[in-house]
Amino acid sequence: MDGTRFDRLARGVGARRSRRQMVVGLVAGLGSALVAGPGDRLLGVSGADAKPTRRRRVRGEAATQRDPLKGLRDCPNPGPGQNLRKCNFVDADLGGANLSGANLSGAVFANANLCSADLSGANLAKADFTWAVLTRADLRGTNLSKATFDRATLCRTKMPNGTLDDSHCPRDDGDICCSDADCDAGVACERGWCGGQPPQSDACVALGDVCTFGAKPCCGYGSPKSTVCDETWAIVLTTCQLKCDVDNDCRNNLGTPDVFCSAGANCFPFDKCCFRKTTRNPKECSSGKSCPVSQTVHQCCLSGDTACSLVGFGCV
Repeated sequence: MDGTRFDRLARGVGARRSRRQMVVGLVAGLGSALVAGPGDRLLGVSGADAKPTRRRRVRGEAATQRDPLKGLRDCPNPGPGQNLRKCNFVDADLGGANLSGANLSGAVFANANLCSADLSGANLAKADFTWAVLTRADLRGTNLSKATFDRATLCRTKMPNGTLDDSHCPRDDGDICCSDADCDAGVACERGWCGGQPPQSDACVALGDVCTFGAKPCCGYGSPKSTVCDETWAIVLTTCQLKCDVDNDCRNNLGTPDVFCSAGANCFPFDKCCFRKTTRNPKECSSGKSCPVSQTVHQCCLSGDTACSLVGFGCV
């Protein structure tokens, strides 16, 4: 689950000036590149070795071929029972909205706030909920055929069969929220949970996290080789990457065996980069530090990681 390091994406996304650009890139790149389920981070997958001579051409072709919002329409006043097919709800605040019985097939809710929204009985076939907040949302009786939930926050979410999905709830039930009023005084509600910025995010951007050219630097981890902010398969989405050819490149540069080299959705196309190791036995992590990413899988932390994500996204 290395490289799916999008806990701070929740906060990076909170930087409203760049949120839309990041989401457009995420929607463009995740569909075919991901091998993870909802809530997991981008995973490294095997692929071809880097081919520098093709880099410029690939970048240009991908940029012109991918327009994830093409064909969508604006729907400024959505409501129950409406025909909202292929509507653009990217970054929309639909917290508490009543969209029950609506036709939302093909709609894009990337990074939308749907906390406590009523979607019961809606047609959500092929809807895209990438990085959407669905805390306390009601999806009972909905058609979710081919709907995508990559990086979506599911907590107290009522699923079509009436069961609750708590896969991304914070550890303390008291931290579940839909507004600042649900949290203690002075604590903000961020993406369905009460909490502040991860400690490391003020200083630098960790390996695999979303970055912005010219903003906060990528963490160096004391490596002889620099971690750089570079484009991913999504083209407009950039992450902190440490390029490599083989596993030993990562181990030597990061000073730990808890990493591996692979092509993946958060590397530049046809490049390989370093990812954190995941394991079912946290005792295998040489650093002695790990963070849960699911009920059975842990992620080995690097020396520069200072905490575990409050929403199940591993080391931060």
